[in-house]
Amino acid sequence: MLEKSRRPASRLDISDEEACVLGKLFFVDICGTTGIKNADRFLQAYSASPTKALDLAAGPEEALRGESQPSRIQALEREMLLSMTLSIRTNRISQVLRIRQKVNVVRLWDALGRAAKENPAFSKQLYAELARIGYQARASEPLRSRVLGYLSGALGLKRSQISDRLYRYRLLAVMVDVFGEGIYPYLPDSLEMTVKKLKVVKYSEGEDGSVFTKADKFKGAVEVLHEVFPALGELCQVWEANVIQRFLQGQPPTLSTRSPGHKEGLLETRDHFSILAFVSISEQGEAQ
Repeated sequence: MLEKSRRPASRLDISDEEACVLGKLFFVDICGTTGIKNADRFLQAYSASPTKALDLAAGPEEALRGESQPSRIQALEREMLLSMTLSIRTNRISQVLRIRQKVNVVRLWDALGRAAKENPAFSKQLYAELARIGYQARASEPLRSRVLGYLSGALGLKRSQISDRLYRYRLLAVMVDVFGEGIYPYLPDSLEMTVKKLKVVKYSEGEDGSVFTKADKFKGAVEVLHEVFPALGELCQVWEANVIQRFLQGQPPTLSTRSPGHKEGLLETRDHFSILAFVSISEQGEAQ
């Protein structure tokens, strides 16, 4: 860790090289033609057969979640295993499901961490759960280390690999935190690896000793994107209400990207944004 007296860098204190990495990610892979193509592929596949789209993930998901009630630690294990199992699929529906599953892992990890920190009794319950499911802890081993140790043995991965997955999954969660679940269809499969190119090391900042990381720098850049490119935030709201939530409920979508300007499954950015906005406004009018 760097010395605490060193001046903390801003979340947006980025190099020219990092600006290029983030620029390509935001304005090509997400907001540009690549992102639009990904979203278009998702919506076309989902619209063509909602039931088939949902069935793509049903096999491993039901097998993992249909067993007897797991402990909270085992639930985390199963969620992470599911995120790894879905990674063998290559179609766009499965890619979106995989991204969402990775975010679910982060949510569960954070929820367990917060509960253990805020409630000593809950923390003791987790220690007991780990012992009950067979984890042999070292003397005075911290809870986080014990959970990583259990996951390492259960999933056949090194602790460092578990930590790396949690970090990479968190980058996806940052996008959802800022833009909502409507961002899912636009997220590239390569986002996790792209952000690893940011050159930030952990160090303390502020009087409270908080730690600044790559994820913090990335979140700062994403928040700026949300502020200067409000159309993306508005578009994500349309997607979340008319596509993603209905997808999760097993219902057909209520919008379509088909239009006279639709060519070979790909819309120009301007057409894509305006058409989706028009559909949303039209549906709101009909509802009233």
